[in-house]
Amino acid sequence: MNCHPACTARSPGSGSRCVVSWHSAKQLAEAEVTSQQYQAMLVIKTAAGGRIMMRELSEQMLMHPHGAVQLVDRLSLAGLANRMPSENDRRSVLIGLTPRGGPP
Repeated sequence: MNCHPACTARSPGSGSRCVVSWHSAKQLAEAEVTSQQYQAMLVIKTAAGGRIMMRELSEQMLMHPHGAVQLVDRLSLAGLANRMPSENDRRSVLIGLTPRGGPP
């Protein structure tokens, strides 16, 4: 059973859960997701439209902007999040979850 109607992807070892629904330290370790990455994914998931500006992510995570950029780099390399240009402001970058990262 899917954890969410929009969730169709599964990560190895996840059983019937997408990454965003994982909550135990063991499950996170098996997926090679740190608690900070998981927290960032929850912030992204709960943002309006499932997308958040990098600046907002850094503010909500109480991080310096360059730290948020590095965090999103790691999420992107793991295939859990992606960057997309903002439709409203060409200078802004929006972060969203991939199907492997969780429901949009």
